[in-house]
Amino acid sequence: MWNAHEALITAWPALAKVVREDRDFLAARTELQQDQERWASAERADELLPRGAQLISLETRLARRTDELTAAQTEFLDLAARQRDAVEQQRRARQRQIRLAWTAGALALAVIAALGEFFIQESEVSKERAAEGRSRALAVQADELADTNPAQAALAAMAGYDTSPTQEARNALLCRYTSVMEKAWILSGVEGKVDSVAMSGNGAVTLATSDTRRATLFLRTKQGKVRQVNLRLRPNVLEPAVSLDGQRIAYVRDEDRAVVWHDVKPTASYPVGPAHLLKGPPVKAKPDDLGNLRKLIDFSRTSLYLVEAAADSTTFPVRIWDLETGRWRDLPKKIPGIESIWFGPDDTTVMAMRTTSSLIETMDAVDIRTGARRRLVTDGKHSGVSGDGTVVITCHPGDIESSTNALYQTIRVADRRVLRNYRPDSTSCEPTVLDSKGDRFALTGGDPWEIVKAKGNDRPRKVIAPPGLLPSDLAPELPLLGSEREPVLAIKDDISVSGQTLVSTDGATAYGVPRLLGDGSTMMVRLGENGDSLRVMETEGDNRDLAEVSVKAKTPPPKEQVIAINSAETLMADVSDKNRVTVRQLPSLRRVSEFKTAAEPPVVDWDPTTSSPRPATQVSWNPLASSSCPVIGS
Repeated sequence: MWNAHEALITAWPALAKVVREDRDFLAARTELQQDQERWASAERADELLPRGAQLISLETRLARRTDELTAAQTEFLDLAARQRDAVEQQRRARQRQIRLAWTAGALALAVIAALGEFFIQESEVSKERAAEGRSRALAVQADELADTNPAQAALAAMAGYDTSPTQEARNALLCRYTSVMEKAWILSGVEGKVDSVAMSGNGAVTLATSDTRRATLFLRTKQGKVRQVNLRLRPNVLEPAVSLDGQRIAYVRDEDRAVVWHDVKPTASYPVGPAHLLKGPPVKAKPDDLGNLRKLIDFSRTSLYLVEAAADSTTFPVRIWDLETGRWRDLPKKIPGIESIWFGPDDTTVMAMRTTSSLIETMDAVDIRTGARRRLVTDGKHSGVSGDGTVVITCHPGDIESSTNALYQTIRVADRRVLRNYRPDSTSCEPTVLDSKGDRFALTGGDPWEIVKAKGNDRPRKVIAPPGLLPSDLAPELPLLGSEREPVLAIKDDISVSGQTLVSTDGATAYGVPRLLGDGSTMMVRLGENGDSLRVMETEGDNRDLAEVSVKAKTPPPKEQVIAINSAETLMADVSDKNRVTVRQLPSLRRVSEFKTAAEPPVVDWDPTTSSPRPATQVSWNPLASSSCPVIGS
């Protein structure tokens, strides 16, 4: 049982590193939440406020991350600090009265004696029980956070197990792992349900607004760490926007439809700079409540300008803001009925999309200096623009009667040149997601999905459609992330924004059961319909092939035959032609020796390097047949 969970922790190294850094904070916040709830239920009794060493410990462990506390927790901690200050003043007054008394020495000796006796009486048993209590509390917190903040729930489960591997912590850990194990990353913790999301071109900066009109900023580093800032904004906000480089964010105030922008400095102690209100004539149009289905504000590629439009407005002009001077100007000609608007590849071009009553889209490139328009899309569906404004994508539906498939087109904005025409095996148009540079797009709908290059005629790469993904979870306004070999799709649901790695369907057929090597980052596997190839390959990252050899055998080994590997993982033995054994070096697969046995070796369907043909720990749960949490048993 212990080994199974240790393997799980080892297989999750990035998250384990984060937990080691955040464990004290998570435990302190759990302790603070429990004390605050007990204090509130006792009608805010002063004697239940944290004090003394407990308060100092809480303040130390929560330092520099108080912006992640709720308003109730912050108030509770402030009241405790004020009570401590009052008590400290009283203590100092008494101390001045007795400072010259001979009892001061005796009192000091008594305190020292009491402290010494206290530490002597502290035993390892009490420490272990305290750790178990904290572990169980974190496991409970992980379960409670699962439906509102899955990222913090996973961290709490890991911290609980790291504090003490209690049964509750093990169950919580496995449950949380299975819920996020297919995610490249996950962002959660907004105040309410996720409504709209905007993201920088590389996905490092994300601004999310909720149904309660609150805003949360997420900053992701290359090392996988996430910094979350709940913006303490007085007005309610909507329509988030993030510049291509992630150095500026913007949103619309719900109360007066005014646009506000901030500088973002991820390495600063507080990463969000002062608010810059763009002051101009008020927008006379109804608010947009369609989440990511519309884009009504956008930064230019250089982040020096911002374009603003109004939903379904026939009177409000398209407005261009100079963010350095705070001045604005309207387009020379009004464009009624704008559905979405983007900045183009330069600071003088915007793209305006309109939708007819029959849901047919048109898109024009507009020169903001003259108002001149160039048509980019006519009779399109699911149209969009790359993050840098250089490429437009649209789809023209096919026709069932004439057996004409749908036509997807990528168009270069600068000269309206069609970069690619692509017809899938479908007559209907499905949502597409462009990367920030307009180099490739994900074609969703059906199974498998396709990753298509926006230029040329290369064969699309087929990827497995994420299971259980709803159309509302797709966010076409967010860029396709990751590398060409390992694309990542940004998914939005009610409680989180996550990255889903799109796995290729072009892999080779495994023959038999693969064997993981070392920490699980590489594996040994037979490939081909007849097991005619041996390969050592990566299980993560770019999934590179580290070594491969062909096996010439008339009779391959049974599929049930587990590949024999020594305990040092330096040698492997391959059985073929019934009784021929080939010993190879790992990881190079260089042949060391080869011999034949007098009798055919028996089929071994378990790891022969262990002491038992049955695993010591079993999990009574099938992740493909149930969505409930697993229960571990010996």
